[in-house]
Parts: sequence; C-alpha cells; structure tokens
Amino acid sequence: MVLDGKPGAWGAVRGGRRRTGRVGAGSQPLRVFPAFSCVLKQCEDVDLSFLQHPEGSDFFSGTKRGTLFLTPYRVIFVTSHSVNDPMFSFMMPFDLMSNCVIEQPVFAPNYIKGTIQATPDGGWEGQAIFKLSFRKGGAIEFAELMMKASSAGHIFWQGYYMSNVVSL
Repeated sequence: MVLDGKPGAWGAVRGGRRRTGRVGAGSQPLRVFPAFSCVLKQCEDVDLSFLQHPEGSDFFSGTKRGTLFLTPYRVIFVTSHSVNDPMFSFMMPFDLMSNCVIEQPVFAPNYIKGTIQATPDGGWEGQAIFKLSFRKGGAIEFAELMMKASSAGHIFWQGYYMSNVVSL
C-alpha cells in the first residue's frame, strides 16, 4: 500500500512525466498506475474511510471521495480533486489485504470492510481497517470480481514460482 508522494509511490502521469503529490484542480491524471496494468473494474463516487489507523498520520483522517479501480493484483483508490486532503491515491495489493467482508446496511450504501498491512517504505507502519462505501452501487459485483482476481493472481504466481524451481 502506498501513499502518493512517499517513497515507492505511483504518481499520476500526465504528458509522460511522473508526478507525485496532488494534481491541480484544473488537470486530469491520465494514468495512476503502471502502464502494464489493466483495469478490471472501475467504480465512481466511492467513499474511503479508515475505522482504525496508525497514530500520528493525517493521511488517514476523514472520509475521502473518489474513484476505485480493480486491477489483477491490487485495488487503487484515487481521490477526487479536493485541496484539503493530503492523500491523492491509495493502493492495496491483494496479498496485504485480510478480513474483507461486504456489508449490506438497510439505510446506507453497501460497503467493503477489511484490514490492510503497510508495505516497507510505504509512508506509514502497522495496519489499518478500511471501509469502501459504494454510493452508486456495485459493491457486491466489485467484491466478487476482486475475489476472483485475487485467486487468479495467487494461482498465477504459485505456478510461475513452481515452474522456475522445477526448471532449475
């Protein structure tokens, strides 16, 4: 998991240049993840909040609204253009996510809740409990596709590792 502007962060790319930090309100990022990644699902108007997070970091405070992307190996949240929020994007690799559940409250949008571990040099330490609320729907479909992608990625890497070990 990486916060934009920290070591190892993926910045928004515009005009072929890598940017870290906030993209100005008048510009749109063209790419927020590596060019070799593909997007399996995109959901607009999603809220990201952290129910429990490491002490002393203002990156995790408040509710962030933005777009959620599902790739074969991670979930990427990109905030809407808000000057007040220091977080531009937040990446959650499947192998660092755990305890993911989908909740269907009666009078609120469906949401996915889970735990995310920090990566080394990711700008924070420990773990956090995240909540992704799907204001325009799509939580169940996103969660199902995320589970399929996570399983497929695990099988791919396991097969890749085994084929390389056998060929040695």
